[in-house]
Amino acid sequence: MTVRRKTIVMIAGTCLGLMSVLSGVARTVILDNARKDEQFAGNRNMRRMLRILDERMSSLDRLNLDRSSLDGTYDFIAHPSRQLDLTLFGENNRTNPAARQFSFLVLVDNSGRILAKRELYLLDGKSREIPETLRSQLVPGNVLLQHADLTRSTTGVVMVPEGPLLVVSRAVLKTDGAGPSRGTLIVGRFFDSYDLGPMEVLAGLKLTVLRLDQPDLPADIREALSHVSTGGATYVHPVDKAKSWGYTRINDVYGKPAIILRADIPRNLYRNGLISQYYFLGSITVTGIVFCAVVLFLLESMVVSPLSMLNRSVGRIAADS
Repeated sequence: MTVRRKTIVMIAGTCLGLMSVLSGVARTVILDNARKDEQFAGNRNMRRMLRILDERMSSLDRLNLDRSSLDGTYDFIAHPSRQLDLTLFGENNRTNPAARQFSFLVLVDNSGRILAKRELYLLDGKSREIPETLRSQLVPGNVLLQHADLTRSTTGVVMVPEGPLLVVSRAVLKTDGAGPSRGTLIVGRFFDSYDLGPMEVLAGLKLTVLRLDQPDLPADIREALSHVSTGGATYVHPVDKAKSWGYTRINDVYGKPAIILRADIPRNLYRNGLISQYYFLGSITVTGIVFCAVVLFLLESMVVSPLSMLNRSVGRIAADS
């Protein structure tokens, strides 16, 4: 092999090796940082979902507090009357603006007997019966009717066949907060598009609610459950190059897993990382080609050509001898 060819092979090999090393560093540094940022942003988005849900629950809690801490409600339990019933809780129809905030409202005494109720299906204004599954839980000793702290509410999810319910339960007290409690007021709302719609708008993400009491859970839900062992924990998993799925588990009022909230999260940070990597590799490639060309030119003009001329001169001298 001639000196020129050896020189070209050495320089090309060195450049290729250097480019491979820099490419590996780019993949490790740029893409790994993009993935870490993506995980951080995804978990932050899921925690924001929980805060938004807490705000939705707070609106139900305020509605409950406005009615459970009234002398009228307190007296109604001792002396029920149809007139006072309507005055306190209104009609269960489309013309009652307050009723549109809940799917149903239930007032029970300390023995679990239902004294008053309001039912409204939020989306179409049609009345819906209180789920029998919930009725069966309204017994003394149930967490919904227990109030260790009379000033605090019990909030959470209750699973019924019709769908998950957002439920707020409060002890019925006098307007000044004095007791003892004469019963419990429960406000419930089906967790459906009425809540999901505003949450999607606020977060800019598509949300899906998945029940955990189904016999055959999808594979991705089973995997997510292994990462969200407690209520409120979050997990983000890439689906493809375009999106990730973020998960957060929500427990019911009994502390058991009830639903998984799944969000479609676009992988903008990852795509930006890929673009940055492509630009970096392109820059390395162009720089490598220019570097190799310059080195070859310099070696050719300063080393290879003089050596070739010397080699020819020595050959001629040897031939003349």
